[in-house]
Amino acid sequence: MTVVSGKSGVGRTSTTINLAAALVRSGKDVLVLDENQTPNNLLDQLGMSARYDLLDAVSGRCEPQQALLPKHGFCVLPTARAIASLARLDHVERKCMENSLTELSSGMDVILVDAAMHIQQAAIASRMPSSAALLVVADATTSGITESYALIKRLAQMNACLNFEIVLNKISNETEAAIVFGNMAKVARRNLAVHMEYSGFIPYDDKL
Repeated sequence: MTVVSGKSGVGRTSTTINLAAALVRSGKDVLVLDENQTPNNLLDQLGMSARYDLLDAVSGRCEPQQALLPKHGFCVLPTARAIASLARLDHVERKCMENSLTELSSGMDVILVDAAMHIQQAAIASRMPSSAALLVVADATTSGITESYALIKRLAQMNACLNFEIVLNKISNETEAAIVFGNMAKVARRNLAVHMEYSGFIPYDDKL
């Protein structure tokens, strides 16, 4: 499952982390791919630093397993540099990346991808099967809803069969969440050939 957002600051990364932790508590083996190189990315939020990443494994500077970072019962694989370099990799390097990901994901029940904002649209559309689901994290602000819909529209135009799951963050209550999702789904049904499913909401936390 790839976690995306239409704008920064809506809680995409924290949602990915907490979803990974919840899945671990339910008995799942989880691998998280961190595609974000910007400050306050997934590794930063977990207080981690990486000696190696996926690109190091592809170039032979380390074994794939050396790029894995364990935390809170799940594993994190830094993939930002590899994804950003994807267009420049030759056939052999792309095959090596595919083999490395296959090896590292072996035995995992769930793979979560924290998609980077600046590369997520084209990269997601090019690598995901049409049946795969995207988890869109949005907040209830006007810009949050507008940018989320715009992201869904762009991804649908790249791959019209994509399915979208919606999580609403920083929401006051369930009633507000239902209204926001209902409005998003109504517009999507009218204008886009996509399937949107409501996956829940995360209450606003006054302590944050």
